[in-house]
Amino acid sequence: MYKIKASFDGVNFKFNQPLPKGNYAVELTFIKSDKKKIMDDLLELASTWDDDVKLIEDVMEERKNFSSNRLEL
Repeated sequence: MYKIKASFDGVNFKFNQPLPKGNYAVELTFIKSDKKKIMDDLLELASTWDDDVKLIEDVMEERKNFSSNRLEL
């Protein structure tokens, strides 16, 4: 099974990589390309990870010297 991305201008396909040789059943899925919406979605999500990243950095810093501060029993 191969997955190959391509663009379609209404008449022609432009493939992003070479097509495989041989006989294959082909199934096409057309996804409407709306570059502005994609960019808006990416920009909206761009800062949503800031709090998570800070939390992960805090945990990593806390655990960096985890065993050095433990008392031996």
